[in-house]
Amino acid sequence: MNSSNAMYTILIVFSTTTLFFLTADAYLNQPQNLRKVPHQGKRGYYFVQRGGQQHFIEEPTDVTAMAGEDAVFGCSVEHLKGTVSWAKEQTDLLTFKRMVLKDASHYSLEGAGNDYDLVIKGVKASDAGVYNCFVTASGGDESLKSKDAILTVL
Repeated sequence: MNSSNAMYTILIVFSTTTLFFLTADAYLNQPQNLRKVPHQGKRGYYFVQRGGQQHFIEEPTDVTAMAGEDAVFGCSVEHLKGTVSWAKEQTDLLTFKRMVLKDASHYSLEGAGNDYDLVIKGVKASDAGVYNCFVTASGGDESLKSKDAILTVL
């Protein structure tokens, strides 16, 4: 057997409980794809693949729109475990999951799957400000906050 094709399995065990199987090849050749997580309620750690962590594929960018036009902020999340929401000025919650919480005739969500794009219909001067896409912590993954995206209304 060629040693480069050999597959080894590491079994990580706490007491009598098996927590995780991991191929040695995956661990030795790509350790940056693993993170060490404290095991709650027990001593020790287990490993999870980083590739499975929720993360932004697309974060919103600044938008400039004429009054009366629509403005769209893009947000796309891969490996979503938490809940996506949009807020203005970090305190004014506009959406939660796929529901619009404020004025559904003015705000909407577009996209399916990984996409949670915020659409502001017929922007007004009062819509100008900073918008963020948020993802709540879940399944051992940390919460996410997108970079600030500024809406400028002309």
